[in-house]
Amino acid sequence: MKDDVRLINANALTRWLEMNKSNAHPLDYSTKGAYASCITMVGAMESIDAVPVVRCRECIYRGSELECPMCHDEYYYDEDDGGDWVTHDKTPDDGFCHKGKREADDV
Repeated sequence: MKDDVRLINANALTRWLEMNKSNAHPLDYSTKGAYASCITMVGAMESIDAVPVVRCRECIYRGSELECPMCHDEYYYDEDDGGDWVTHDKTPDDGFCHKGKREADDV
């Protein structure tokens, strides 16, 4: 069996558990106790060190030679009509990097 990490919103899970605990029958102590135990366990779990990812398709720097590490301009010389700059963008839509930024993100 693989030990994959699944990122979830622990705060949303805690809210859901609290809501179901409060909706349980007032005399159903075992169910209320089970919800309370789960809430305690979720609160004790270690938080993962993660940051939101900006995919290339959402990035404001995509196609920018100065900001995008996967993009560069190359000069081509042609004897007939001189030289010209061509932009090479190697970003896949689902790619991401450490410089990614959405337009709506704060600076």
